[in-house]
Amino acid sequence: MAVGGHIQSKVDKGDWGDQNENYQTAGGTAQPKNMAMNPEIWRYVFDAIEDPAFLHDTQFRVLLANRAYCRAAGVTGAQALGKPCWEVFPPGTGPLPGCKDAYV
Repeated sequence: MAVGGHIQSKVDKGDWGDQNENYQTAGGTAQPKNMAMNPEIWRYVFDAIEDPAFLHDTQFRVLLANRAYCRAAGVTGAQALGKPCWEVFPPGTGPLPGCKDAYV
């Protein structure tokens, strides 16, 4: 997978500094030693998702949006931040049913 290979390359080159100690190389693949992940790596993987994806708080305000979400909404990440998700994408009058169900 291209994403995995790119991350492996960054780990091998030391591009994420001290985070290298959190990974071990097994068979040419970077494996996390624990579940903690460098936020920069996590963001890279989140942005690599080709479908729109976002994270919201309990008030359904956008905390983080990937590039595909921003493209679909026609906004930048900064423009989406803090707004109720239905005001950004997909447009609506309230949170998506799946989002509401997650807090039941």
